[in-house]
Amino acid sequence: MESIEGEDKHDHPLHQKMLEINTLTAFFLAQMYGHLHKPALSAEYCAITLKRQLKSGLELNKNDWAVNAMNLAGYFVSEHAFPQAHICLHSAEKIIQGNHDAQLNANMSMAYAKFYYQYLELSKEFIKQRRSSSNLDLDEFSQIDSFTEQIPIEPIREVPKIYFPELEVASSPTYYYLRNYEEVVAVFKEAKSRFEKALSYYVLDGFVSDHIDLLQRLSACYRLLIFFEMNPERKFAMHERRVRLYSGLLDQLNRSVYIGVMKQISFEMGEAYADMFDIAEEERSKKKTAAFTTKAMNDAGLRAISLLNTFCQYFVTPETNLEEVEDENKPAYVKAKLHIARIYYKLNYKNYTEAIKNVKTSLDHYELAYKYASKHKDKLPQFLTDEVQIAKQMIDLIPLKLNELTLLMKINPQ
Repeated sequence: MESIEGEDKHDHPLHQKMLEINTLTAFFLAQMYGHLHKPALSAEYCAITLKRQLKSGLELNKNDWAVNAMNLAGYFVSEHAFPQAHICLHSAEKIIQGNHDAQLNANMSMAYAKFYYQYLELSKEFIKQRRSSSNLDLDEFSQIDSFTEQIPIEPIREVPKIYFPELEVASSPTYYYLRNYEEVVAVFKEAKSRFEKALSYYVLDGFVSDHIDLLQRLSACYRLLIFFEMNPERKFAMHERRVRLYSGLLDQLNRSVYIGVMKQISFEMGEAYADMFDIAEEERSKKKTAAFTTKAMNDAGLRAISLLNTFCQYFVTPETNLEEVEDENKPAYVKAKLHIARIYYKLNYKNYTEAIKNVKTSLDHYELAYKYASKHKDKLPQFLTDEVQIAKQMIDLIPLKLNELTLLMKINPQ
């Protein structure tokens, strides 16, 4: 073997070659453990690879390095290791600074957006757990002492510490569960901004699947923000923004190719309008605000019905004209029927004739939902089984309501 005595070992070609082999070994181990479905070991060797690539001084493909750092950040986010994910994302962003590769920058924005989305999701679940036994609403809960303290997010399992000193990226702050609406809004704005930047590249024409995935994630961010919002008018407006994201989308998709996505979107939009209907109906019943008119409530309800009917129609096979609902969609199918039944029952009506028609239609959908759920109850979650039992009660009660409306119509014909 060639001697390297008397010269700087780090400059010797043999030393450089050994560093390169060492780095490649770590890289191949990361890939191997990934294929073996051992993500923790894969992430550990990916981190080692990234560190050695920077430290070695060898020629570096900065784009590849950034992509691998983004992927590693995704793993850390899934493990709730936000400081490590933060370092990876900031390092990736720094190493491609000034790079005009549009797709790379869009992927960078997407990685950040997913980071912030998960931060919101974890904080929501944390609050739900903490207030589950307090019997307080969200606004009251946020005022109690046990929640005003900062509580750090702990990783699911031990993960390697990570730092890339060569990039001179500031160390990551500790990430705490979000405690109030102001903190949530700040994170939401970061997520929204990043999703919108990614969407400016991943447009519908050319990137259908990516575009829709980003829209669905942005809609999910709005849904998380709604959880923390206490003002019903702002909740209503946020649901409107959610459905606006999908405006005209169903008409632009090829049913034979994107039927699965079309089911998802029609159901999500239908549920959003159903939530808007519920907000308006509740506030009108309390007579707390004049912001929700009869027209606004009914419009939301009728749009919900239309979209949820569209969702159900997507299960009709053209050849047989019969509904064929996949097991994974059976819960959503039953929920759609229950939503339709409930909205028809609560729609504000102009006269008794219209009221009777709506209530009869409500009864029809309750009966359809109950019959279908009873036949497929082994495919439904417990919470939905409970809702189906309420549907059974409505089936028994609605005939009494119809008798009452018929009597009122005879006494006071309109």
